[in-house]
Amino acid sequence: MSPGSFTVDARPRMGGTMPLESWLERGAYVSAHTIYGSPLDPHAFVGGTGADGNLVYSAQVMATDGTFDEIELVILPRDADQVGPGVSTYCRINGTIADYWCPNTYRRLSHIQDIGLWYEWVTERDAHNRQEYRRSEHSKHQPWGGDSLDAQLERISLDIARGGELWSNSANFLNAKQLEKWLSQGHSCPVSFQAYPVINPLGIHRDNEGNHIHFRYILERFGEVETSHAYPPTIMPKIYDVSGMADMGSVNPRMCALAVNTEGAEITSAVTEWGIPAEYIEPYLGERASEDSVEWYAVTTAGMSGFILVPKTAATLQLTWDNDGAHMVLCVEDENLTALRVSTLRTFRQNWAHWIDEFYSLDTHEVETKIANLEARLRKLDEVENQ
Repeated sequence: MSPGSFTVDARPRMGGTMPLESWLERGAYVSAHTIYGSPLDPHAFVGGTGADGNLVYSAQVMATDGTFDEIELVILPRDADQVGPGVSTYCRINGTIADYWCPNTYRRLSHIQDIGLWYEWVTERDAHNRQEYRRSEHSKHQPWGGDSLDAQLERISLDIARGGELWSNSANFLNAKQLEKWLSQGHSCPVSFQAYPVINPLGIHRDNEGNHIHFRYILERFGEVETSHAYPPTIMPKIYDVSGMADMGSVNPRMCALAVNTEGAEITSAVTEWGIPAEYIEPYLGERASEDSVEWYAVTTAGMSGFILVPKTAATLQLTWDNDGAHMVLCVEDENLTALRVSTLRTFRQNWAHWIDEFYSLDTHEVETKIANLEARLRKLDEVENQ
C-alpha cells in the first residue's frame, strides 16, 4: 500500500439500524472526521446488535503500521435514573475494552463516555495513525531511513537524530512504583529515574513559625561539579493541606522539570528547575518505588542531588527525548495550565489540518477561501478597534 492510498470501510448498514450520525447530538461531533482529517465519517460505521443485545457500531481504523484495527462503539441502555445528557457508550479495540484518555489533561477516565466523545476520539486516532504511517513509509524510501548501517551513517552525516515523547497525568498512577515504571519505559535513554513517596509533605515546607515556604531552586551539574541557585522563597500563611502544584511548588510558574544529557551510560550534565535539594527532602522520603498510597512523590536521577515534586493528582507529566535518547527532559506541570495550552494547540491543528499536512496538496479554491476568511476576520478586528 502506498502512502495516501487509503480506503474506507463502506459496508451496507444492517437491518435498518439508525446511522451513527443519529446518535451524535452535537454538530461538532458529526464533522469531527473533517476536522481531524480522517475519512471515517459517521456512515462508515456499520450498525448491528452485539452478543449482549446492545447496539454496536463498528469500523476499521488504521494503526500506525498500516494495518487496521476493529473499532466497536457499544451503546449501553439508558438507565431510568441516569442524570444528564449523552448516550453512554464504551469502545472495544479488537475485542478489548479501551480506556478513554482526556485529550487535554491526559487523565485516564472511565471507559464509559458519551458516544460523541468516543467518535471524536476514534476519528482523531485514525487521522493521527494515517499521518504516522505516511511518514513511516516516506522515511523507508529515503537514504537515511531504516536500520541498515548505510542508513545510520547517512543519518549521522545529516545530523538526524531520533526522539520522541510520552504524556501522562499523575492521577493515572496509584503509587511511586507505577510512576517509576512509566518513567523507564518507551525510550532508549540510559537515565534511571527514581520515584519516592513523600511522607508528611507539609513538613518539607514549614519554617520554625509554621509558615508555608515555597522553595525555588535551580540545581545544575556539569561532569562532577554541581551548583545550586536559590531564589528567595515565597512565605505564605499557614495551610493544612497540599493538594496540587500551586500549594507545593513555586507559585509562578506552576511547574518543575528535570533534564539530563548522557554519553553512553554516564550523565554529562543535568539541570533541576524549581526543585528541592536532597538535604531538605531526604528526611521525608519513603522507600523507593514503594506501593504505599501517598499524596506526593519525589523524583530524581542517579547522581543528581536535586528532586522535583509530583503531586498524586492534577499534574501532567511530559517525558521527551532527543539525540537518540542522549537528551531527556521530564516536565511536571499543573494540569490546568497544560489543558489551556493543549486545547489551544489542538484547535490550531484542527483549523489548519490540511495546511500542515506535508502529504496533502492544497487546491486553489482552498487557498482562496482561507485567504478570504482571514481577510474578513482582520477587517472585523480592525472595525472593532476603531469603534
